[in-house]
Amino acid sequence: MRDDITQPNSIAQDAQGASGTQVTTGALPDVEGPITPADGVLYSAVLNMQPPGASMEEESTEDNHIENDYQLALVLSTHKQYEAALSVLKYSIDHAPNSFQAYKDLGEILLCLMHYEKAVSMFEEAIFLNPHAASAYNGLGNAYYHLKQYEQALKAYEHAVQLQPHEATFHYNKGNLLIVLGQYEVALEAFERALCLDPTDAQTLNNKGNALYKLGRVQSALVNYEQAIQLNPTNPIFYENQAQTYTFLEQYEAALDAFEQAIAFAPDNAAAHAGIGNALCKLGRYEEALAAYDTSLRLCPNEHKIYIRKGHVLTYLERYIEALVCYAKAIQLQPNTVTTYILVGKILHTLEYFDEAILAYEQALCLEPGNAEAFSLKHEVVNRLGQLKSQQSTKPIWWRQRTIRRAIPTPPPPLNLRV
Repeated sequence: MRDDITQPNSIAQDAQGASGTQVTTGALPDVEGPITPADGVLYSAVLNMQPPGASMEEESTEDNHIENDYQLALVLSTHKQYEAALSVLKYSIDHAPNSFQAYKDLGEILLCLMHYEKAVSMFEEAIFLNPHAASAYNGLGNAYYHLKQYEQALKAYEHAVQLQPHEATFHYNKGNLLIVLGQYEVALEAFERALCLDPTDAQTLNNKGNALYKLGRVQSALVNYEQAIQLNPTNPIFYENQAQTYTFLEQYEAALDAFEQAIAFAPDNAAAHAGIGNALCKLGRYEEALAAYDTSLRLCPNEHKIYIRKGHVLTYLERYIEALVCYAKAIQLQPNTVTTYILVGKILHTLEYFDEAILAYEQALCLEPGNAEAFSLKHEVVNRLGQLKSQQSTKPIWWRQRTIRRAIPTPPPPLNLRV
């Protein structure tokens, strides 16, 4: 299930006005680079904007210049020219240090640039100037969210909700954070409040589905995903969540269709390709599943879980050497996964590499000394090895090495099984 579906939302304007309090804390971010010629065109366009009937004298006032700066920064931000927007707002604050809007807008732009600690400072300045500004608290919550300071983020979102309870965005952001904190019931309440205020928001319906899924109310989650898709039929994440739910319900054909819809809108979605592999495997279409896993690994070559899943299919098909290669890659990427060493041990046991199988199980036990499965399997191999030695019927080492060379031209990478 995709929990990291969206970033927290912001809103453009605050319902409250700006305060005239003098700023006493924080510092402006350093901004490098002049405004480009393209920025200058936008700047001229904004400066030429004026209310109907405004006189030249009114345009020349300081307030109008500040308002023009805000409008210019908004236009630049819309065109993702964030550094230029920062320069404009810094200039504005130099001339109007009590400007709540400038500090809040700076915070929003710094969020876009992923300068989260600086964004916190700017939102705190804005709140100091206007303690009743709900949008500034929302922005502060967003910054803390990205810094993974979740308790501070929750306090900020709750302030925003208290100050402006009829803004759906604030309830939505609070709900997302509560999912991260594992408070699914409270998250569900937040999403329901957001939907009361904005019942056609597809993203909120999707995230409500996530909360329901976490609570085990899978059929209700599926209904919300379907409603989200009806409202926004081109979002691949909605289809992916729907597909994962169908997979949980063991409706693999439906899951396959939903994953294919996700890929239609996002062809490079490695998780969706892996999901297709899982569904195909459940449907017994193993060669197609391997192809789907290969596509997923081309898109995301460092995902060790996909190598493990591919190894499962190869093991089922008795293509043991290829499976070992997959498990070896998984160990290289994630050397502390106990399950992978157990899987390696099982294949080595099947291939009658008894000493190496024992090493694999010992590595699993080194990572998790109380693992009953690894202990039992190791004991089984030791007993089997003892029986064969007593019968003197084990195959010679040269025979096993020849078998490996015939099975695969290049030996599999080292498994790092030393304990």
